[in-house]
Amino acid sequence: MKKILITAMSLNVGGAEKSLVNFLNMIDTTKYEVDLLIFQKKGAFLKQVPENINIISVKEIEILYQSFKETIKKEKFNIKSILMSIKRYLITLYEKNRWKQFDQIRIHRWIDSYKKIIPQCEKKYDVAISFAGGETAYYIVDKVKSDRKVYFFHSDYSKIKIDNSLEEKYVDKVDQVITISEECKKSLQALFPRNADKIIVLNNLSSVELIKKMSKEFYPKEYSKNDEIKIVSVGRLHTIKGYDMAIEAAHILKKNNINFKWLIVGEGKERKNLEKMITNYNLENEFILVGLKENPYPYIYNSTFLVQPSRFEGKSVVLDEAKILEIPIIVTNYNSVKDQIDHLKNGVIVDMNAQAIAEGIINLMNDKQLLNSIKINLKNNKSNYYNIEEYMEGLCGKED
Repeated sequence: MKKILITAMSLNVGGAEKSLVNFLNMIDTTKYEVDLLIFQKKGAFLKQVPENINIISVKEIEILYQSFKETIKKEKFNIKSILMSIKRYLITLYEKNRWKQFDQIRIHRWIDSYKKIIPQCEKKYDVAISFAGGETAYYIVDKVKSDRKVYFFHSDYSKIKIDNSLEEKYVDKVDQVITISEECKKSLQALFPRNADKIIVLNNLSSVELIKKMSKEFYPKEYSKNDEIKIVSVGRLHTIKGYDMAIEAAHILKKNNINFKWLIVGEGKERKNLEKMITNYNLENEFILVGLKENPYPYIYNSTFLVQPSRFEGKSVVLDEAKILEIPIIVTNYNSVKDQIDHLKNGVIVDMNAQAIAEGIINLMNDKQLLNSIKINLKNNKSNYYNIEEYMEGLCGKED
């Protein structure tokens, strides 16, 4: 039986985290013994990890990746843990003064300090997989003994300010680099040219049966039968998701006397800014931030359209989920969108601005022939969203 270690930062609601949970629920544990190390042991998806997956802990990692308040609550009067938490705070403060970008802080913080604090992993693995990248990848390179090491990149790293020269030193030491779209692959090959040959694409995993079953668990109370158009967007409240453009688009819809309800399923640091915009545009009844939902599928299933106004994406799990639920999609023209959406076939691609988003919604609402054509194409789509054999081969390599 092959021994696999998977590292992740957390199991908060997100595309990469959902793909990981889907993978954990599909893996054949009669063939693979799986240990899961979560740096921040929290998130709504924690309860979806199957019982036959062994969640392990490293005390030093727990303390370094949680707040001082969490350490005090969990460790009580453990002086060693409290001192380590204080040290973590001082290290991060020092790195913040040196580097302005968070993604710069992470690698320098690891190399300068965390690497010296975190102990070597005693267990030997056949495969060690960093599912979240960043520090979870640095850990498997520096601290884990395994025959094969795999580094996941779940987004377009050309959009993230990292120290490419330092990052590639870690990429040098893994056997396989996996990303989630052809656009992301091209981006990584440009960033890490000497490792171009080891970069492959594996699609995010989505379970068709599970998504369809969960989509019928309830009817969202936020939707009214009087709403002519029910719109949903799913993702964390972050500037890259473009919800500011969505609010402006909603304002345009309202000015055009269109009866609609637009729900945003997700949570994040932009909530206050978005709430202020909603109030300023007098959209409290039309545009609703419903918060984080462990099961977002009823919101998608009962919508007229799924609108994704992102500024950039790696590869969107939400788009695959909407296609599975046969919901027409309107999406902005970010760099990797054509990996998933065939314009006017299974969705509509619009320019990255509020006016274009609003016009895309209005045009699709009014063009019944196009709308029906997209619905038929989605219904006839036979894509395999859960090829676990291909996934395992990419992670573990071909069997001898």
